[in-house]
Amino acid sequence: MNVFGVILAILLLIIVVYRRVKLILATLLGIFLLALTNALSFYDLVMNHYSVSLAGFLAKYFMVFVTNALFGKVMEETLLVSAFSNMIVRWFGNQNAVYGAIIITALLSYGGISVFVIVFTVYPIFLATFEKADLPRSLIPACIMASSCTAPLSLVPGGAQLNNIIPTLYIGTTPMAAPFISIMAAVVTMGFYLSLFSILF
Repeated sequence: MNVFGVILAILLLIIVVYRRVKLILATLLGIFLLALTNALSFYDLVMNHYSVSLAGFLAKYFMVFVTNALFGKVMEETLLVSAFSNMIVRWFGNQNAVYGAIIITALLSYGGISVFVIVFTVYPIFLATFEKADLPRSLIPACIMASSCTAPLSLVPGGAQLNNIIPTLYIGTTPMAAPFISIMAAVVTMGFYLSLFSILF
């Protein structure tokens, strides 16, 4: 498969989703570009690859989506979201509340909590925090992913995430392997996205 075509399809998907195009339409556009750049059948990609893979993914994680969506709704209805948001604002101030939410998300990720769980758990908290700070909702996914899927996921030594644990079973190391390099990589990564967020905020 043409790697350049794959990269173009991913970039197109990112752009159209950011432009708030419906996800299904955005996905079909990405598949069409992938088929076009690789001389593949659009119908075959949709029916025999995309739909099959999507069905398998939804079946595998269906209960995860349901339980976490219910948990997020319970947090919202019981005003726990508001309590957490007020606590973050009280600790960090209204202008820096977003960074507080980012730190909490990073700690959850470092502790080994699944990213699926984190997304459903912290989204309502970020939503309330962003409303208090008068920031656009469109930045919430970037904040959640940057704080949960970068340094805490596999760069910081001792992380309990599977990304950090599974390789130890095959290469004979420990979760604390290469601490100096890991810390340096984590610092650079966090410095990059925090600097970017400071510009956006």
